[in-house]
Amino acid sequence: MREVALTFGAEQEFHDATISPFDANRYFINYSQRFARGTTLNARTSYTQLLYTDDNNHVDVLLVGGSIQ
Repeated sequence: MREVALTFGAEQEFHDATISPFDANRYFINYSQRFARGTTLNARTSYTQLLYTDDNNHVDVLLVGGSIQ
């Protein structure tokens, strides 16, 4: 039996603060597939964009990870 799950998501945050305010966009994709004998493959990718409005500083972060159980 093969079971596959693919999940997408996104969120937006406006952090209005006195010290270090920022705007953030976050996106993610999760993938999971079950193989025979209880083996499961999991993979995750996320991408974050941060804009620090006071400094006009922009940071992008890409994370990729996975596991086999």
